[in-house]
Amino acid sequence: EKIREKTKHLKNVKYIYNPFYKVTNSIASLWFARQYLTGDVTILNADIVFDKRLCEEIIIRKFEGAFVLVDSSIKTDGDYNVQIHDDAVTVMSKDLKEYYAEYAGITKLDSCSSKLLLDEVNSMVNKGYYDQWYENALVQMIFMHNFKLKYFDVCDYHWTEVDNVDDLLNAKQIHLTK
Repeated sequence: EKIREKTKHLKNVKYIYNPFYKVTNSIASLWFARQYLTGDVTILNADIVFDKRLCEEIIIRKFEGAFVLVDSSIKTDGDYNVQIHDDAVTVMSKDLKEYYAEYAGITKLDSCSSKLLLDEVNSMVNKGYYDQWYENALVQMIFMHNFKLKYFDVCDYHWTEVDNVDDLLNAKQIHLTK
């Protein structure tokens, strides 16, 4: 309700509500928004704050295929981590101890990739895996379908995932830096 109130001046905004958010995970929330998983799609986790330069990069840069944004400057204590080989992601997980970068909570898909993700999300939810992160569907696509998931390194940008008070202070600083 607070987000809806703060953004009521924006046009062409669709709000999707997951009534089961307390007992599901992001895959269920994405499933509720499945009708919008067509064409070029950008998926942002709601607790990500980033600077204007990164926002412009996300909007303007032409990404072909599927990309996740990662931060290679984070090599320890990452939240959701990414291992790569050559120019592609090999796995993403909260359980990786050694990894190339932390996932920055942003995924960009072209129309072909968004269709494949939609199919995988539908399959996982239909099998009862609605307690999973939606990113696990991307990992399933890599493992089961040889899906090529590329990455874009955002180590030169300011961003944070807001999980605690320190992150909130960092987000406020990013917001104040124009």
